[in-house]
Amino acid sequence: MLLVGSALTQPDGTLTAVVPPGPSRLVDLTYRAHPDDVGYAAQTEVVENVSAGLRLRITPRRTSPTGTVVFDGRVLGVVPSHGVVVEVLVYYLGTWQPIRTPRTSATGRFRVRYRFHQARGQFPFELLVRDGQVGFPYGEGCSGWVGVVI
Repeated sequence: MLLVGSALTQPDGTLTAVVPPGPSRLVDLTYRAHPDDVGYAAQTEVVENVSAGLRLRITPRRTSPTGTVVFDGRVLGVVPSHGVVVEVLVYYLGTWQPIRTPRTSATGRFRVRYRFHQARGQFPFELLVRDGQVGFPYGEGCSGWVGVVI
């Protein structure tokens, strides 16, 4: 277990503990009634679930009905050396649908191309990374959507 901080109660008994930024984790809160006590008067565990951060860039943002766009994406934070799988989603026919599922590099980056097939209109795209991937200490996360006009 790694000690990341300590706090003192206020005269009215309230306590505020600040946990440094980081990935999802189990925070163990312990309380001693007196500073000299060897044991704890109370102890609890709090699960802190931190959503994965994602960034998406699409170029170009305008293309032809059979044009090609490039998705540049990045998963923020700690990424395992084997990377993580990211879903590239498009909002089409009333639902978000996956069109590509690239694996990032160890730095969390990926790049994929997509070619439209006689498309017309505006198409919103976003990234999704699911939790539970080996060595990935974050909860599910989603980027904001980015539109492409055809």
